[in-house]
Amino acid sequence: MSHLHHLHIVAVVNGYKINKVLIDGGAAISLLPERMLGKVGKHVSELVPTNIAVTNFSGDSTTAIGLVTLIVKVGSSERHSVFVVVPSKASYNVLLGRDWIHGVSAVPSTVHQSVLLWTEEGKPEIVKADLSLHVEQMHANFRIYNRKLKPLNVDRSLNPYNCEGCYLTSEGLSVKLRYPDMPYEPIGWDCDS
Repeated sequence: MSHLHHLHIVAVVNGYKINKVLIDGGAAISLLPERMLGKVGKHVSELVPTNIAVTNFSGDSTTAIGLVTLIVKVGSSERHSVFVVVPSKASYNVLLGRDWIHGVSAVPSTVHQSVLLWTEEGKPEIVKADLSLHVEQMHANFRIYNRKLKPLNVDRSLNPYNCEGCYLTSEGLSVKLRYPDMPYEPIGWDCDS
């Protein structure tokens, strides 16, 4: 289900290779967490003062520390971009917003986990997402915290996808999903097929 992941790439920012670069079409501006300033060769004293307040998706506002212009290289595309530097504990190292996306005429796709760019010759160039971040996040550590509890016996013959229902298409609800190996008749989903 990689299409449900955020679109993270690796980019070269001010000559430094940076991972966890989030391309976010929902963000109007590009952001740089304050902790990344030194990692791209900049210092707080080099920031241009600003009174911008950045509002996140939940409505919380943060006052920006300042503005900085950085050279961003993604694939063969290289562009000077203005970043709003924020005091953030974000999971990304750099956020490229619509200002960057439109500025380089990029077409980001979370479905394909890639970004389509255009070379100087006008040819398409595809930059693949960095999926290593998601692989690391899928590992879980298991620990028994209460040693008096017995381990669960899991019936491995159960199919976790036994279900009946509908799926959503551009025309609306469609086609009843049915798995014939179900030992019972499920209820709860109604649709015409």
